[in-house]
Amino acid sequence: MNVVHFYECAYNELSQEGTTPGRNNFLKSQTRLRSILPIRTSYRPSLAQKEGDMLDWVLNLTTAFGLSTSAGLNAYIPLLTVALLSRFTDLITLEEPWSALTNGWIIGLLAVLLIVDALADKIPAVDSVNDVIGTVIRPTAGAILFAATTQHTLNLSPILALGCGVILAGGVHAVKASARPVITATTAGAGNSVVSSLEEAVSAITAVLAVLFPYLVLLWIFLIVLLLYLIVRRRRLRAAAHKAAPATDTATYEEF
Repeated sequence: MNVVHFYECAYNELSQEGTTPGRNNFLKSQTRLRSILPIRTSYRPSLAQKEGDMLDWVLNLTTAFGLSTSAGLNAYIPLLTVALLSRFTDLITLEEPWSALTNGWIIGLLAVLLIVDALADKIPAVDSVNDVIGTVIRPTAGAILFAATTQHTLNLSPILALGCGVILAGGVHAVKASARPVITATTAGAGNSVVSSLEEAVSAITAVLAVLFPYLVLLWIFLIVLLLYLIVRRRRLRAAAHKAAPATDTATYEEF
């Protein structure tokens, strides 16, 4: 028997007995009880609401994290993804001034720049020039993406959001730019187009996952970083082995 049911039973008994003073005391107690109960019963829902808000905050932050790191590999793929999703769906909401990304002319310009970047990134020597230009473009794109996707959801300081985007995209770009010369040297440029296509695929998958399945982004980024580390390490070990092989052959010939 809960408290409210107890008071209702007591009220029925007092009404049957016709006790006016008792009934008046009951009405006062019932009014006081009903003024207290909503406060107590609303305590658990407020906790659940706070937990839900915290989860939304983490997921939105993960979305911004994934989009910015995706820009470190290719600046235009996540920008175009966010622009299209914001223009044609309700998955992303962009506020001023970032809503300019949804303009048709901006979307067309991003598409053209994506094609130019994809072609330039597959040509030996030209890809190095493209990486130099990307030193400015990719961190800038990361900053725009982080700020644009957190303004409506997290209300972060614009300076903090821009700084986070620059660091994330700039860090991924630094790994990409340092790995490309090693790949070019060890494959005589033949592996550039393959690696470039893989980077574009990874950038696109990361951007889509960041919006649709943000909880998978952290695992996906960890796997990407691990894969890049293993590739670069393997290439460097092979290059060191090739350099050591002629020296060993020369020493053996002189001893003979």
